[in-house]
Order: sequence, then C-alpha cells, then structure tokens
Amino acid sequence: MRIHEDHAPRAPARHPSPPLYTPRLRLRSRASADSYLDGAWWPRSSELVTELPDLLAVLAVRLGPIWRVVYDPRCWSSAPASTVVGGATVRMDSYHFELWNTMYVFGRDAGMLVLQVIPADTDEPTAHAAMMTAAESVADTPAELRPITNHLAMSTATETLEHDRQPFGAPTRTPRLLLRGTASHAEQFDGAWWPRTANLTAELHDLISALTPRLGKTARISFDWNTTSRHQRGIDHGDGVDLHVPDVGQQPDAMHLVGVDGVHLTLLVIAADTPADVADAQLLHAVGRTRHQLPLAD
Repeated sequence: MRIHEDHAPRAPARHPSPPLYTPRLRLRSRASADSYLDGAWWPRSSELVTELPDLLAVLAVRLGPIWRVVYDPRCWSSAPASTVVGGATVRMDSYHFELWNTMYVFGRDAGMLVLQVIPADTDEPTAHAAMMTAAESVADTPAELRPITNHLAMSTATETLEHDRQPFGAPTRTPRLLLRGTASHAEQFDGAWWPRTANLTAELHDLISALTPRLGKTARISFDWNTTSRHQRGIDHGDGVDLHVPDVGQQPDAMHLVGVDGVHLTLLVIAADTPADVADAQLLHAVGRTRHQLPLAD
C-alpha cells in the first residue's frame, strides 16, 4: 500500500508541457512493487526548481498530475516552498532522509514514486552504474538500501513534533502479514510476518502501522535482531518504541510485540529470502490454516 496523503488540493492540475530536455531517468517496471526505490534520476544541475519541470513532465505519465515533491535539502541548492510546473502549483518539502538524496513524488490520485537522485556532478560511468542498480530487480537490491522513513515528518514545517509519532500513517508497502482471529488464545503464534529484506528494523514502521488496530500503540519489540538490522538506526526518535534483545526462552524466529495497554502479540518471522511457496505455507501454518482453506475474516 502506498502512502495516502490528505493534504492534496482538489483543484484540477496538469503538466501538459513536454520536457525541454529528456531527463536522465530510469524507472522500475510497474510490476516491481516490492522495492523501496522506484528508480533513479540524474539531474543536470543542483537547482531543483530548474530541474523539476522536465522530470515531472515524464513522471506525470505514470502518476498523473503531481502536487508534491519531498526532497533531501543536503543535495540541492536552496529551494522555495513551491513552484509552478505546467501551470500548476507543486509543493516542495525538504526532509533529511536516511538513504541520502532520496526524493518522493506524489500524484493527486494517491500515487507515489520514490527516486534515488544521483548528484549532478557525478561522472558518467558512476552515474550510469548507479541508475542501473537502482532500477534492477528486487532480488538484486541490497537490503541496507531500505531505510526507515517517518512519513509523518515529511509534512509541512508548520506541523508540531507531537504529530511525528505513533499512530503512523498508512504503510509505505503493505507488509506480508497474516494474523489469527482474535478468539485464538492458546496457540504458539498470533500470526506470521514475511519481511521483504534482511533489514527488519527498516520495515518496522510498516509492520507497526498494520498491527495498530490489533495491538494499539506499540511500546516494545523483542527479537533476535540480525547484523543488518543492528547496524541500522532502530527506529525514528520520538516514536516511543523500545527495541530489545530476545526475552528469556524466546525462540530465534519469534518476535514479541507489546502495546502500551499491555496487549501482547507473538509473530513468526519468516526469512526474507524464503521461496514464495515455502513462505506462503509457513504463513498459513502459523495461523492454523492450510492451502485448502479459505482465509477467515478476523
């Protein structure tokens, strides 16, 4: 699931003008939905206002009219809060991403693309290799490239820090998660989670978002974090979630989550590189189902 934004102006907008220069852009196919990055862009200068019109003219083919761009201010010259592209106002918000030089582009129809921006002064061989890597298949994408991104922080500067914490907004990607019904109490697992990469901490926002209706606000997560996860920042400051090593007697593949109200869930965590058919079987087994049973409404 993509981010759902509630701030988009409803007036019609268009980006009808073709690009003056064809942007140096490489996108994944629409079918590549499991990667954090949707592609890479190599602009010709560090002037964001100058570079955006050509980029948005091309991205509008995929997204439709575009109303907002969130960019990394460390990688561009000073930019205004908005600009006019093709006769429509596009909001421009800065955000310090963990994955350096990331850019989010939001369409008015709730679509979104995430780009890795390659600095304009990068030499051609390096830039070309980076663009190819960013658009490779999901299986070839290094796990460490999936950063933690607190999407509520990517909002207007007038919002307060109190909004920059749980409950999070809609997940960036729908987590591969299956839960038992609330009436099941005596089982080993309450559900199973099949993360998309080995960097589990980088996917926690999406998992917590999906579990909020069941768990409430998450207070504590205990797990045997792998090396990739430990080397990443655990979770954004102020989120109010404590990450712990396993509890006494906790199985290596079990994740314990505790809500602020004491609600407890235990999830089976399936390795990201597990073949799809095996992972599907493990998801179903963890919640007491088989392939021949229809999913039950929770």
